[in-house]
Amino acid sequence: REFIQLSAASAYAAVGGRIYAHALVQQNFDLPAITVDIQGGTSDPQVPIYNPVLYVIRVWHKKLESAAARSIYNLLRDGLHGKTKVTTTTGHIIYCHETQAGQDITDFDTELPSVLSYWRVGMYATAT
Repeated sequence: REFIQLSAASAYAAVGGRIYAHALVQQNFDLPAITVDIQGGTSDPQVPIYNPVLYVIRVWHKKLESAAARSIYNLLRDGLHGKTKVTTTTGHIIYCHETQAGQDITDFDTELPSVLSYWRVGMYATAT
């Protein structure tokens, strides 16, 4: 959340700071919003504080607002893709690259539009 706030301030502002972990559809959240899930990743055994992770980031919006969801995704992509050397309170982002471009999806049950994208982020934790 802090990384998005620091690197993609326009997208953060567009969703009013509503960035959540995990699925949004089962929850009752205000929209627009961004959800972030961890797809997976492993630490390098030689450098255990370094952790490349694949994040799934999804921008959600109200019904019939798919163009607005895409606009917020574009702000997010402009702010995050290729970002390097970002320091947060928990560590440092070494790199951030979108690995799959945003895909427009409308949830079958709720009819909420969203844009789904995948991101590879390399980071290391601040030594404690």
